[in-house]
Amino acid sequence: MLKEYYYTDSDQLLHTTSYLEKYIKDFKSLEESSYTTQAQIHDYCRGFYEIRTKCKESDNITEKALTFKFLYALPQNLKIKAMRFTTKGAKFNLDDMKSFEEIYTNVENSYAVLRDIDELVQEQGIGELPAGFKSLDLDYAAGSMPIDKALST
Repeated sequence: MLKEYYYTDSDQLLHTTSYLEKYIKDFKSLEESSYTTQAQIHDYCRGFYEIRTKCKESDNITEKALTFKFLYALPQNLKIKAMRFTTKGAKFNLDDMKSFEEIYTNVENSYAVLRDIDELVQEQGIGELPAGFKSLDLDYAAGSMPIDKALST
């Protein structure tokens, strides 16, 4: 009976890496099927953090594996920023990277700024972005041109 309860109790399921995998997969499919809002990214990050905490308490997964799983599902522009932040030196080294907590805080701050900009755009009634812009993010999106070139065309 205990085993049966374990597989139906939602709190117990949060302790499993399979639940984490499903959570990541669901967010990636959402991201691939439509435009992902800053609020959805925020929800993903908070949910991931909660599941990560449960998995760490159960000692089901390493910190490094959690870090890479977290980065994997992020939208491309945020993933690039986070990967740049992750490295301590000039070159990426798996054995010398910042902690999950540092990376998570950096990502959280990045999307908070973008969310604030999005809200400001809505409040001011600016409406849509100029042609050629997919977001207000200053990094390149995959396959797009740098911002200064977009402004000159």
